[in-house]
Amino acid sequence: MNIFTYTLENSKRLILHTAIALTLTSGLSYIAGFMRDRVLAQKFGASTELDTYLAAFIVPDFILAVIVTSAIGSAFIPLFTQNWSKDEKRNIQKSNADPSVTASQYAYSILFFLLMITAFLVIIAMLLAPQIANFLVGSYTPKEKETYITLMQIMLFSPLIFTVSNIFGGVLLSTRDYFFYGIAPVFYNFGIIGGVYFLEPMWGIHGVALGTIVGALLHMLSRAVISVGRIGFTSGISRIQIWGNPQIKETVMLVAPKIFHIIAWQVLLLWFVRLAIEIQEGGVTIYSYARNFQSMPVSLIGIAIALSAFTSLSFAAASKDFVTFKKTLYQKMVLVTILTLLAALSLNALAPKLVSLLLEGGKFSEGAVEQTVFLLQVYVWSIPLESLLHLLARANYALKKILIPSIINVSCIALIIITSSFLAPSQGLSAIPYAFLGGLILQNILLYTSLKYYINNASQQS
Repeated sequence: MNIFTYTLENSKRLILHTAIALTLTSGLSYIAGFMRDRVLAQKFGASTELDTYLAAFIVPDFILAVIVTSAIGSAFIPLFTQNWSKDEKRNIQKSNADPSVTASQYAYSILFFLLMITAFLVIIAMLLAPQIANFLVGSYTPKEKETYITLMQIMLFSPLIFTVSNIFGGVLLSTRDYFFYGIAPVFYNFGIIGGVYFLEPMWGIHGVALGTIVGALLHMLSRAVISVGRIGFTSGISRIQIWGNPQIKETVMLVAPKIFHIIAWQVLLLWFVRLAIEIQEGGVTIYSYARNFQSMPVSLIGIAIALSAFTSLSFAAASKDFVTFKKTLYQKMVLVTILTLLAALSLNALAPKLVSLLLEGGKFSEGAVEQTVFLLQVYVWSIPLESLLHLLARANYALKKILIPSIINVSCIALIIITSSFLAPSQGLSAIPYAFLGGLILQNILLYTSLKYYINNASQQS
């Protein structure tokens, strides 16, 4: 192999199959996301109309997170990785045999299983939309509630689309195709932007919701092409088994404790939205934008490193190589802490100029900018803690330890809800990031303690 070919192959590996790919694509996604936020902010301002659009995500995201995200994060990737490893080690006797048939069968079986459950919950949510509106946006006028119901019902198609996309995304993470996994949100944001420019003039805020569904379809298709290429199509589809499938049962058993954590997290997000609506008009918009800025380094650094580490931790746990497991975990913890702390300090200093540059103008007033900046400067200190949380959680999932971490997470989320409710009358919107920060501190301490116990116990038994 000549030097040019070696350099080309090495560059390809770095861009497509390492944590650098996740950071790069997360960066592109956030650029597209800030473009989306700027377009929305200047078009609608910190208004009830934009609050309603943002609130319409809550129920669809709830369904998606509880049914799909919990399964992929805590069960699908470890089990798919286990199957994939067996397939790679299998001695293929015939040249036309499919080495990934077991992994392929599992992927398509779990996909159809989750689609069935998601579709059932989507139908229930559509039927209960008026009752959901009364609970979540009870202070709205009848016309505003009607708008919320219509937007939510449009958005409810997205969990079905993202179910497919996220299963394919889990495949890509397991096969270390990080670039193709991470680029999907860019297309999603472009769909929303397209909705604002091309559909909103015809159908108003409903056009933006339709653009969101178009973005979801682009998200799915961008992952499906590569994922299907990795695991095949006809062989996996033809061997789907849902009822009586032991791996479906194992998935459910692994996911069950995690679901309580996911439900609690989604209830927390719902609570924050409801609290922001009650505190002031435009509160959801200001809170959401501050949270978007805060989540940028969490995704670019924390989640990117956690996702890439998850695959390595899962392989190490599957082979009972706990020396490598601990070494990988501690190295990533140090790396995440240093990088996210620097990011928090930088974002705190840049917040006034950054928010003004990206959001101010059109209907987004100077006062809204000032509120967003203040909220963001409180939120930034949770960046290292939330980033570490993603890594610690995935380390627990790699060991297939779900119950105790879920109890810890649910308890801390309950504490955040109580604390934010107590602080809201005196702190306004700032109650949200203050309570969030306090809960994350406790959550990290407890998760690290439980993980250390699991690692030491597993090392002694191996």
